[in-house]
Amino acid sequence: MKSAELPKIDLKICPQCQPAGRNDNACTQCRGAYSGIAHKGEFLYWGTSLTSEEIKFRHGMLKTGVIWNLILGILGLVCVGYFAYTFVKPFGVGVGVSSSYFVLWLGILIWLYLLMRVIRRTKSYVPIQYHKSWDQKTKQEVIPDNPWAKGAFSHIKNKKEISQSFSKESVLVLENAYFLAETIKSAEVDKYQILVALLGFPEIQGILTRLGVSLHTVKDFAGKFAKPNTSGVKHPVYNTETVSLFYVAYLEAAKHHKTYVGLGELLWGVYASSREMQEFFYDLGIDIRQMKNVIAWVRVRDMLKQRWRMSRSAAKHRRKGGMDKAMTAVATPFLNALSQDLTVMAAYGHLEQLVGREAELQTVFRVLQGGKQSVLLVGESGVGKEAIVEGLALRMVRDDVPPVLQDKRLVRLSVAKLLAGATPAQAQERLLRVIAEVRRAKNIILFIADIENMIGVTTGGEGSLDVAEVLARGLEKGGFLMFATTTPESYRRFVSNTTTAQVFSKVDVEEMSVDQAIQVLEAKAGRTEYEKKVWFSYNAVEQAAMLSGKYIQSDRLPRKAMQVMKEAAELASNERGKDTLVTQHDVSKIVSEKSKIPVTAVGEDESERLLRLEKALHKRIVGQNEAVEVVSQALRRARAQLASGKRTIANFLFLGPTGVGKTELAKTVSSVYFGGEQQMIRFDMSEFQDDTSFVRLIGQPNKKGSGILTEAIREKPFAVLLLDELEKANPKVLNLFLQLMDDGRITDSTGKTIDCTNIMLVATSNAGTQYVSEQLKAGKSYEALQDELMRGKLSEWFRPEFLNRFDAIVLFEALTQENIREIAKLMLKKVEKKLDDQGILLEVDDAVIEDLAKAGFDPQFGARPMRRTIQDKVENSIAELILGKKVRRGDVIHFTSTGVNVKTK
Repeated sequence: MKSAELPKIDLKICPQCQPAGRNDNACTQCRGAYSGIAHKGEFLYWGTSLTSEEIKFRHGMLKTGVIWNLILGILGLVCVGYFAYTFVKPFGVGVGVSSSYFVLWLGILIWLYLLMRVIRRTKSYVPIQYHKSWDQKTKQEVIPDNPWAKGAFSHIKNKKEISQSFSKESVLVLENAYFLAETIKSAEVDKYQILVALLGFPEIQGILTRLGVSLHTVKDFAGKFAKPNTSGVKHPVYNTETVSLFYVAYLEAAKHHKTYVGLGELLWGVYASSREMQEFFYDLGIDIRQMKNVIAWVRVRDMLKQRWRMSRSAAKHRRKGGMDKAMTAVATPFLNALSQDLTVMAAYGHLEQLVGREAELQTVFRVLQGGKQSVLLVGESGVGKEAIVEGLALRMVRDDVPPVLQDKRLVRLSVAKLLAGATPAQAQERLLRVIAEVRRAKNIILFIADIENMIGVTTGGEGSLDVAEVLARGLEKGGFLMFATTTPESYRRFVSNTTTAQVFSKVDVEEMSVDQAIQVLEAKAGRTEYEKKVWFSYNAVEQAAMLSGKYIQSDRLPRKAMQVMKEAAELASNERGKDTLVTQHDVSKIVSEKSKIPVTAVGEDESERLLRLEKALHKRIVGQNEAVEVVSQALRRARAQLASGKRTIANFLFLGPTGVGKTELAKTVSSVYFGGEQQMIRFDMSEFQDDTSFVRLIGQPNKKGSGILTEAIREKPFAVLLLDELEKANPKVLNLFLQLMDDGRITDSTGKTIDCTNIMLVATSNAGTQYVSEQLKAGKSYEALQDELMRGKLSEWFRPEFLNRFDAIVLFEALTQENIREIAKLMLKKVEKKLDDQGILLEVDDAVIEDLAKAGFDPQFGARPMRRTIQDKVENSIAELILGKKVRRGDVIHFTSTGVNVKTK
C-alpha cells in the first residue's frame, strides 16, 4: 500500500518550553512563540499555549462569557419589557416619560453590545494571507537555525502566527483532545486522541458517513493506541509529533488557498501521519486518493460558501448599471440589446462558483499581464470553457483579478442575435456599432462563445463577408479586450490560418482528470441533493466520474459525469423514495444504459473478473490450455502495470490453423470480461489490401465525418477489437494500429483523438501455421517457438516494431479427437438451449456423440467440420420434426444409435 506524502516538518522548539507551551509564566526567550518551522522563506510559529492551565482558563472564560451574554440578554429584555409596561399603565403614575425612554434606549444599547460580542466570537480566526499571482512576491528571508537566540526572533520580518488561523472548531478539537488524554490518564496528547476528538463534529461524521465507515469502528481503532501514564507526569503534554500535525494541517490549508485551517485539514494531518490509520482505512476499501477526495469535498463546500459570501458582499458595492467606479463609462444600449452582462449576473448570484480550473485562470492572467492580448480558450465541448469565463466574472466582482480586469464589465455577445436576419452588410454594420460602443465605454470586456459561428457564416456569395474578420480588425486597432471559445477541430478548420488567430492568444483547456471531475461533482452535489431530496455516498460520486470517463466517449468530463450523477439521483429517488442514499450501483445502472454495456461489466470489480478468467474461458474453449493461460496472465499483467491508462488493455496476436478456436477465444473474452459478445468490434483485414484502405478506417482527410474504425471505437469504448486474417492487410493499414497499440489512442481524419485505453486488441493470423505445426510435433517447447517467431520467422509477414507492440503472441495447437468430442458436447448444448426456449427437451446418447466426433474430426480444418456435422445429423432432423408437427411443447427429442425418437408428455 502506498503511504501518504507529508511535507517535511523540521520543528524548532524553544529550549525552555514544551512544543505547545509550558505550565508557568510566559517564556522570556521565545515570548510565547513556543515552536515553529521555516517554510519558503517564512517562519511559521505556534503562539497559543495548550497547557492545562491555559486550556482550562480559556474554557472558564468561555463559560463566563456565555453566562455574561445570558445576563445581558435578560437585562436588555427587562429594559424593553419595562418600557412596554409604561404603555399599559398611564404615564404619571410613578413613572416619568423621560425615564421610560431612557430605559428603552439602555435596553437597545445592551442588545447592540451583546450582538457585537456574538459577532466577534463568531469570527474567531485571522485569515491566511496569500500573494496574488500577479503581484510581486515578498523577497524570501533566510531563517536562522536558532530563531530564539538573543534578538533573533524579533529581527525575523517574514513570520506568521499560525494558531490564529485555526477555526474555533479546530482549536476546540485540540483542547478536547487534551481533556481526553487527561481523562484516560495519558502522559501525552497523541494523534489518536485528536482523531477521537474530531469524531464529535458533524463535519467529520459526514465524511465518514459518505465513506460508509462507522464512528464506533474508528473509535475502537483509536482506542487500541491508548497509552497509560507511567512517567508520573501530573498533566498530559503535547509531544513533538502531535504539534507537527498543526503545521501539516496549516500547510494543507495553504496549499489549497483556504483562508483558515478547518477540521478537514486536521483529519488529513492525522491520517497522513499514521501508517496504521492508512492501513485501517485501506482494509475498509478506502485508499489515500479516496481519503483526499472526500476531505476535499468538505473543503470545496466551505470554499464555495466563503466565495459566495465574498461575492455577495462585493456585489453590494458594485454598480449594476454598467458604470465604473470613476463614473467615466458611457451607456451601451445597442450592445445591451445583443448581450448578457456576466458581471451583473455574478453580482446577483446567478453564476456558479468555478472549481478545479485554477491553473487555466492563472494562465489567462499571465497572458493578460504579459501583453494584454485577447484570449481564445480552445477545448472540446463539455470540458468547461464557459465555466472558466463565468468563474472569471465572479472573481471580477470580488476584484480578485489583475488590474487590467478590475472595475470592468464582462459581457457575453450573442452571435445569434447579432446575425439574425442580417445581410452581410447589415451584420458588418451591427458589429462595427458594437465595437464603437465598447471602445467608448472603456470598461467592457467582450466574450463570444463558439467563435467559429462567426467565421464564414455569410461567405459563399457575391459581396459576402466573414464577420470574424471585421472583429479581428477591430481588435488589431486596440481599445478593448476579448475572450472567446472554440473547439480544437473548429480552431484547426476555421481559425488557425485566419487573422482571428493572430489577434488572440490561444489557451488550451484540456479535459479534466478524474480527480478534478470528482471535485466538481462534489461541488455540484449539494444542489442535486436538495433538488432530488437524496444524498450521495462518496463511492457514487467517484463512480460517476470514473465510469463516465471510462465508458462514455460521446462527451467530456466533467459534463458527462454531472449528467450521470443527476440521472442516478433521479433513479434512486424514484426507486427508493426521498431521503435515500445514492450508491455506486445506481451510477453503474445509468452508465450501463448510456454506454449499452451490461451493468455486471460496469459495476463488478475488475480484479474479480480477472482472477477467475481461466475458469470462465474454459467453459467455452476446449483444450488450448496454454493459449487460455497466456491470455489470462497477460491480461492481468497488462491491467496491473497500466493503471495510468496510457495504453490499450492488452494486445494479442493469435496464431494457428483454421478452426482451432482463435476467434472463439476472442468472443469468449468479450463475453466474460467485457460483458457480452456484442462488445466486440470485428474487421476482416482481407478487405483492406490496397494502399488507400486506411481512409475507410479513419475517414477522408479534410472532410467532415469519421471512419468505420474510429466511429466503432467511439460507440463501443470498452470492447474487444478483433482483426481477422491480419497478414492479408496492407502494410499502410497496419501502421494505423501502431499508435493505437502503443499510446491507447487513434486520431481520425477530422483531427479528433479517440481514446482506446479500454480496448483489448486481438489479431488472428494463419501466418507460419505450417511451420508452427511442424515444430510443435518435433517437440520444440512453446516458449522457444514463440521466441523464434518473434525474432525472425514472423518478420516475413510483419515488421519487427509492429510485432513488439503485442503483449503476447499466442500459439494455438491443432485439435485432437478428444478435443473434438468435447466441442461436440458444447455445440449440442447450444442446440439444447435453443430447444429449451421452445419448451422442448433434447437428449443425446454418448454413442451418438462418439459417432458425431468421428464424423466431424478433420485435423486440417479443426472444429469447422464438426459444426457442419451437427447441422446435418442433428439440426436437420430436429427441423423436420418441428415443421412436421411431430413434436410439441414438453416433448423430448432423443437421439440414439438407432435413430431419433420423440417422447411425448
